Amino acid sequence: MQVQDHRGRLRVHHPSSAYRHDTTTEPTALTSPQAATAGHTHVSVSGEQYNRFLPDYYLTREQHDVAVDRFFRYFASWAQRATPHLFYRDMEVAIWTEHESDLPVVAPTYSPLLHNIILAIGLAFSDDEHLRALSTRRRFAAQGEKYLDRECSNPCVATVQALAIRSSFASTMGDYALGWVNHGLATRLCYAREYMTHAGLLNSQLDSMSIPTHSLLAASSIQRLLPSET
Repeated sequence: MQVQDHRGRLRVHHPSSAYRHDTTTEPTALTSPQAATAGHTHVSVSGEQYNRFLPDYYLTREQHDVAVDRFFRYFASWAQRATPHLFYRDMEVAIWTEHESDLPVVAPTYSPLLHNIILAIGLAFSDDEHLRALSTRRRFAAQGEKYLDRECSNPCVATVQALAIRSSFASTMGDYALGWVNHGLATRLCYAREYMTHAGLLNSQLDSMSIPTHSLLAASSIQRLLPSET
């Protein structure tokens, strides 16, 4: 069965699906040509909707795309706490989703909190001095905090990723205590949302409270390869 979203794009494409050989491409109006490239190449978001969840700050689409791209290239690549192609894909979906409450379902790897915290870090790699300024970056972090309670009440994968990355942002600001608090929140959300399923099976081998959050996310994928309990 081929399942498509409200914009007609393929949403369910499991490796075992017969559609895995489908060569249908995305509509050119939705993304820039870079969308078809692999790796961390940035994509331009459609129209002027890229700033829908961002603060009221002058940031061009090009500056936005470069900041997000450099975040994935130079900051997130070592831990893979957010997956570039999934983030870009769901960002396209999110900006056209009418009701924000639907985002955890239709765009599980994108959230306003994640978007803003990525920019709060990614702008540090900008070529423009005013964008690299700490005051600018804090503005995006503060905007993300406005969505914190709302997202934690109905979390998705992107919420866990955002909290994990937010912990790094706090640590780079020298607020290590806040960094550990956010790391703990991300870890507990993994359990609350059962991203680490059958935790007892892994706990016999791993101390779940001491491993990084991105390892917990990976563990949920590992669990799908283990035999189910009977």
